[in-house]
Amino acid sequence: MFHPCKITVVKKGFDDELVNAYLENPKRMKICDRVEENQEYLVSDPFEMPDNFCAWAWADIRPSIL
Repeated sequence: MFHPCKITVVKKGFDDELVNAYLENPKRMKICDRVEENQEYLVSDPFEMPDNFCAWAWADIRPSIL
Protein backbone atom coordinates (compact mmCIF):
# COMPACT_ATOMS: atom_id res chain seq x y z
CA MET A 1 0.00 0.00 0.00
CA PHE A 2 1.34 3.40 -0.99
CA HIS A 3 0.99 6.35 1.33
CA PRO A 4 0.91 9.79 -0.30
CA CYS A 5 4.05 11.84 0.08
CA LYS A 6 5.03 15.44 -0.46
CA ILE A 7 8.01 16.59 -2.52
CA THR A 8 9.42 20.00 -1.66
CA VAL A 9 12.00 21.69 -3.88
CA VAL A 10 14.57 22.74 -1.30
CA LYS A 11 17.34 24.02 -3.55
CA LYS A 12 18.18 24.34 -7.23
CA GLY A 13 21.74 24.33 -8.46
CA PHE A 14 23.91 24.28 -11.56
CA ASP A 15 27.65 23.64 -11.57
CA ASP A 16 29.29 25.24 -14.62
CA GLU A 17 32.62 23.62 -13.80
CA LEU A 18 31.21 20.08 -13.89
CA VAL A 19 29.13 20.74 -17.00
CA ASN A 20 32.14 22.11 -18.87
CA ALA A 21 34.37 19.25 -17.71
CA TYR A 22 32.10 16.33 -18.62
CA LEU A 23 29.80 17.30 -21.48
CA GLU A 24 30.62 17.50 -25.18
CA ASN A 25 28.23 20.41 -25.77
CA PRO A 26 27.97 22.29 -22.44
CA LYS A 27 26.28 25.37 -23.93
CA ARG A 28 23.04 23.35 -24.30
CA MET A 29 22.76 22.85 -20.54
CA LYS A 30 21.01 25.25 -18.18
CA ILE A 31 19.33 25.19 -14.79
CA CYS A 32 15.89 23.55 -14.83
CA ASP A 33 13.06 26.05 -15.16
CA ARG A 34 10.25 23.53 -14.51
CA VAL A 35 10.35 23.87 -10.73
CA GLU A 36 11.07 26.66 -8.26
CA GLU A 37 12.53 26.59 -4.77
CA ASN A 38 9.93 25.98 -2.02
CA GLN A 39 7.45 24.58 -4.56
CA GLU A 40 5.58 21.52 -3.26
CA TYR A 41 4.07 18.51 -5.01
CA LEU A 42 1.78 15.86 -3.57
CA VAL A 43 2.37 12.35 -4.91
CA SER A 44 -0.60 10.02 -4.55
CA ASP A 45 0.47 7.51 -7.22
CA PRO A 46 4.17 6.54 -7.45
CA PHE A 47 3.67 5.56 -11.10
CA GLU A 48 2.52 9.03 -12.18
CA MET A 49 4.83 12.02 -12.29
CA PRO A 50 3.23 15.12 -10.71
CA ASP A 51 1.94 17.73 -13.15
CA ASN A 52 4.57 20.27 -14.25
CA PHE A 53 7.34 18.35 -12.50
CA CYS A 54 10.82 18.02 -14.01
CA ALA A 55 11.17 14.60 -15.68
CA TRP A 56 14.89 14.40 -14.85
CA ALA A 57 14.21 15.10 -11.18
CA TRP A 58 11.35 12.57 -11.17
CA ALA A 59 13.67 9.89 -12.58
CA ASP A 60 16.08 10.54 -9.69
CA ILE A 61 13.47 10.80 -6.92
CA ARG A 62 11.01 8.07 -7.91
CA PRO A 63 13.04 5.09 -6.62
CA SER A 64 13.08 6.68 -3.15
CA ILE A 65 9.33 7.28 -3.30
CA LEU A 66 8.69 3.64 -4.16
